[in-house]
Amino acid sequence: MKKWVRNLMLWALALTLGVSLAFAEEGSGGGSDPGDGGTEVCQHNQLSDWKSDGERHWKVCEQCGIEVDVSSHTGGTATCAKKAVCTICNQEYGELAPHTGGTATCKERAKCEKCGEEYGDYAPHDYSGEILHDPNGHWYQCTLCQQANAPEPHSGGTATCKEKAVCAVCGEAYGELGAHAFTVTNHNSAEHWKECSVCGEKSKVEAHAGGKATCTAKAVCDTCGAVYGKLGDHDFSVVKSDGAYHWTECSVCGTQGAKHAHTGGTATCVRRAECSECGATYGERAAHTGGTATCTQKAICTVCGSAYGDYAPHTPAAEWTSDQNTHWHRCTVCNTKLEEAAHTENGGTVVTKPTANAAGLKAYVCTVCGRQVRTEYIPATGAASSSSAPASSSAASSSASASSSGTPESASSSSASASSSSAAQPDASSDARDPAQEAQGRLSPVILIIAGGLAAAAVVCGVIMVVYLRRR
Repeated sequence: MKKWVRNLMLWALALTLGVSLAFAEEGSGGGSDPGDGGTEVCQHNQLSDWKSDGERHWKVCEQCGIEVDVSSHTGGTATCAKKAVCTICNQEYGELAPHTGGTATCKERAKCEKCGEEYGDYAPHDYSGEILHDPNGHWYQCTLCQQANAPEPHSGGTATCKEKAVCAVCGEAYGELGAHAFTVTNHNSAEHWKECSVCGEKSKVEAHAGGKATCTAKAVCDTCGAVYGKLGDHDFSVVKSDGAYHWTECSVCGTQGAKHAHTGGTATCVRRAECSECGATYGERAAHTGGTATCTQKAICTVCGSAYGDYAPHTPAAEWTSDQNTHWHRCTVCNTKLEEAAHTENGGTVVTKPTANAAGLKAYVCTVCGRQVRTEYIPATGAASSSSAPASSSAASSSASASSSGTPESASSSSASASSSSAAQPDASSDARDPAQEAQGRLSPVILIIAGGLAAAAVVCGVIMVVYLRRR
């Protein structure tokens, strides 16, 4: 057998046994605590030099291979020629800075003040020099390269009937003469016309028209504003009034026309009568009306809703109301006592006649309201009746009392609860466990894991032998 095959089989066997033992230790409850025999955590004491990519840097533990101290690049300043250099790992990162400085023209691009390289776009032409023109248009030339821009037509200015328009940009006269400017209106006493404001030529000669003459001024022409014609008549269109009369006046000069008394209309409690001819109010307001007053509220006007007038007198009830001392009539609206007075007793009326052995009873009634005011006993007619007064019946009586008895059922219920509580005591001895059985339970998974590992190692070795024999 070749040496590399033998070594490969030994490495596979060792690796399988190591994994099996590790799983066996984990299954038996072992951990990483050094006191329990576990593996110590790597302290990363042997680190490589800085490693990096375009965004971050790190070191690699040479014992466990884990990346530590991982962080993004930082520090340094990028220029247009060189990227920024990280102050921790000294590696370039990021992008180049843009070019700066220099001034571009229409002939050359700007040159970077740091690296001297041209960058950016050409500047636009400088058309700030003198404008050039001819009768057809005007244009500019670049002050650096003398390149002309596209010609533009003349614009601006106003042509008149005497002169052409002057270009507002270059000052060149261009185009044709303008039309007459008939902007001036002129007139005499009979007609008006338009005149050219430049050359004075007349146009549209017409007679005055429009406007309206009044009693104090002639008509004014709607077109030119000239006064023409004769004075007009008075305009009695203004109606005026006072408390008793109304009349018309001229709206222009104030001349007064015919005068008439107010008439028509109906006054109410909120508004005076309104004249049916001029609409002015006149006279006095009418009195409030409607509603019914009571002893607690005045009458309410059915027109304006205001309370008015006096309160009405009380309305006594037909029957008497009384107590032991007085009687009165009660107001049916506000319940006020009316005509209250003391009772007036009659001579008394025998209700029960006395006998030889029993007293009689006499009742006294108010002669006004009919209330029984008091009663009086009549002595019995026998000889023995003077020794004692008749007993009065009393409504008071002794009240009955009730007593309660005890409950013997409570003793039996308490004894039943005591007996039921004593029956629920658990057996503490049932939780004890055998230490040997517990240890055997922990070892069984370990043995199974080790056996599985040996079987897997045997399979791997068999596969390696098959491959080796086929290759031979």
